[in-house]
Amino acid sequence: ILIDRPFQVGDRVTFDGYYGEVVEIGLRTVRLVTLDDSLITIPNNKFLTEAVSSSNAGALDMLIQIDFHIGIDQDLRKAKALVREALVACQFSYLAKPAVVVVAPVSIGDAAALRLRAKVYIIDLKYEKALESDVTERVIAAFQLHRVHPPAVLIRHTQAA
Repeated sequence: ILIDRPFQVGDRVTFDGYYGEVVEIGLRTVRLVTLDDSLITIPNNKFLTEAVSSSNAGALDMLIQIDFHIGIDQDLRKAKALVREALVACQFSYLAKPAVVVVAPVSIGDAAALRLRAKVYIIDLKYEKALESDVTERVIAAFQLHRVHPPAVLIRHTQAA
């Protein structure tokens, strides 16, 4: 770890189901703090055999993705514009890098839907959850105002035998 430097103190990493900020790289362990403030200690030998993902690779800014779902019968152009407006309006967005909305068809239960994946860079890692919350609140309010609805999920009723 000290030689290869796949990540550094301050990076946001995902390792073995944990996601958080690296706060210490020692001779025997790496410590990271999760977003819910748990301290995780990982033995260095684990990094020899397991993959680790660094979200920001030493940079202060980092790409954030937030998914929204709408019904396939909704106004996609309007929904996409509303999500984009929320990304641009958020004070935590780093707009020197592109903010985009990527659309894909998905299934939610038995319902067909469209996933709008908002991709925006955050200006500083410490605002990750604030950005996610702000953008989500803006999108929900805009969808309600413009009557953009989520997918209709079918509920199956079963009879007792």
